[in-house]
Amino acid sequence: MLLVVGSLAAALVLSAPLRAETPERADDTRARMAEIFASMQVLLPLSVDEAAFAAPENREKVRRALETLSANADAMATHARGDDAGRRYLGRSLRDDATRALARYDEGRPENAAFLVRQASENCVACHTKLESPGDSPRAVHFVAETDLAKLPLAEQARLLVATRQFDAAETALERLVTDPETPPSKLLPAITDYLVVAIRVKDDPKRPIPTLEKVAARADLWQRLREDIEQWIRSLRDLSTAKPAANDLAAARERIERGRALVPYPADRAGLVDSIDASRLLHRFLDSGTASKRDAAEAWYLLGVTEAETARGFWVSQAEIYLETAIRTDPKSPSAEKAYALLEEGIVLDYSGSAGVNVPHAERQRLAELRRLIDAP
Repeated sequence: MLLVVGSLAAALVLSAPLRAETPERADDTRARMAEIFASMQVLLPLSVDEAAFAAPENREKVRRALETLSANADAMATHARGDDAGRRYLGRSLRDDATRALARYDEGRPENAAFLVRQASENCVACHTKLESPGDSPRAVHFVAETDLAKLPLAEQARLLVATRQFDAAETALERLVTDPETPPSKLLPAITDYLVVAIRVKDDPKRPIPTLEKVAARADLWQRLREDIEQWIRSLRDLSTAKPAANDLAAARERIERGRALVPYPADRAGLVDSIDASRLLHRFLDSGTASKRDAAEAWYLLGVTEAETARGFWVSQAEIYLETAIRTDPKSPSAEKAYALLEEGIVLDYSGSAGVNVPHAERQRLAELRRLIDAP
C-alpha cells in the first residue's frame, strides 16, 4: 500500500507545474509535495468512513499521516521562492488544517478531524488550479472511483478529482452535476464556477463549457438573473474561443477585467465571471514568468486580489487577502498598493462586522497598521 501511495504521489507531483524555480528548489518542492500527497492518499479515503478513521488499528497510521502532512506543508511554505506568496499562504493553510485535525483526533473527536482532512484538500485545489496543467496524473486515474471517496456527493468527488490532478474526470463530473435536473438551481453557481475555472484556467479550453451551459440555460426552473448570467457566460466563452493569444498578459488581463466590469450592473453581480477567471489565468501566468518589474508585479497581485474576490466560491480557502497584501509589500509606493490597501481594509472590517458592531482582532489591526506604514513611509 505504501509503495502504491508513494508512486501515486510521485506521479501527481511530476505532472504539477513548477515553473520559474531553480532545479534545487524545484527538487525540494517535488519532495515536499510527494510527502503531502502520500499523506492525503492515506487520510482522504479513511475520512469518508468515520468508524475506520477512528478505529484503533488505524490510529498510528492516521496520526503519522497528519504529522507528516503538517510538517511538509510548513516546510513547503517556508522554502517557497520569495515571490511565491500564494504557495506560502496555501502551505501555511494546509499545515494549520492538518495541525487542527491532529488535535481533534487526539481529543477523541474523529468526526471533526475527518471533516478537517476533507476541507484541507481545498488547499490542493487552490494550488492546482492556478496555472495551465501540462496533463493529468496517469496513476491517480481510479483513485476516487475505486475508494470510499466514491460514496461522496458528486460535487465533493469533483473537488477531490481536481485535488488529485484528474482534470478531465473533474470536468466530466461537473458536467454531470450541472446538467442533472435534480441539482437545485441554488447549487449551480459554485459548481459552474469550479467548472469554468478548470476549463479556462487549467485546460485553457473555453469552447468545452458552451454546450453544457446551453443545456443549463434551457432549464425552466432558473430564476431570471441566473439565466441571464449563464447566457452572458456563454457569449463570453464564445468571445474567448476566438480571441487571439495575448501579446502582453498584464495588459490583456486589465482589458478582461474592464470588459467584465462593463457587464456588471451592481457589485455582487456575476455576469463578468468568465472574464474574471480568464484575467486571473493571464495574471498567474504573468507572475509565474518571473520577468515582471516590481511595479507591474504589484499591479498583477492587486488585480489577482480583485479577481479572487469575484470568483472565489468557497469559504475555506480564499487568497484575495494575501494577494492584496502582497501587492502592497511588492511595491508600497505604487498606485496599486493604495488601491490594494483600500480593498483589503474594507474586506477585513466587513469580515469582523456584525450585530455587536465592528470587532477587528488586534492582530489584524496590527497588520493593517504595518501595511499603512509601508505605504506612507518617506
